[in-house]
Amino acid sequence: MKPFFERGEIRISPASVYKDGPPLDPRTDDELNIHRYLAGKHTRVTTKEGKEIPIIGDLHEAYSIPRNYYTLCMSTDFEPLIFEEFSYDSCVIIKDPEQFATRLEAFTRNILPNWYFHHNPVEYFDPREPYKNQYLDPVMCKDFRFAYQMEYRAIWHPQDHGVANDYINIQVGSLEDICELFMK
Repeated sequence: MKPFFERGEIRISPASVYKDGPPLDPRTDDELNIHRYLAGKHTRVTTKEGKEIPIIGDLHEAYSIPRNYYTLCMSTDFEPLIFEEFSYDSCVIIKDPEQFATRLEAFTRNILPNWYFHHNPVEYFDPREPYKNQYLDPVMCKDFRFAYQMEYRAIWHPQDHGVANDYINIQVGSLEDICELFMK
């Protein structure tokens, strides 16, 4: 059987599939919600009239995305330790990331019409030491406990009433000209 990059077959996943994995699995993460905590002793909450409300403990903020989207998660760097972490013995090295993204977008346009395609490195943040007024995008931000993964993400987000329900296998044609297989 030919490797997937010779066939050009790629599977994209609904973001929600990562939420309910085993607790110690490095893929287990809630991709639709991110959380941060504000130290109560350094936070001030007031009523509309300006009266301060006493805070007991820390404040919890959640940022959510209302609809499931599709994602393809990759890494921006070659790190051999990740092979053990993910229990893999091989990977595909993408030599031309822009061409790879161009092909992904082109070949999913008919499968996912009216879906917004975007790709970018994930931004990591400390959920207990947020920057003041820091914007956290649930799609492209993750808790810094995952920073070692150096994730790069391609996403397809519904622009209308669509929702990602199941895996999609897409055929983009041979990737041999822009990828190579690495076996451990």
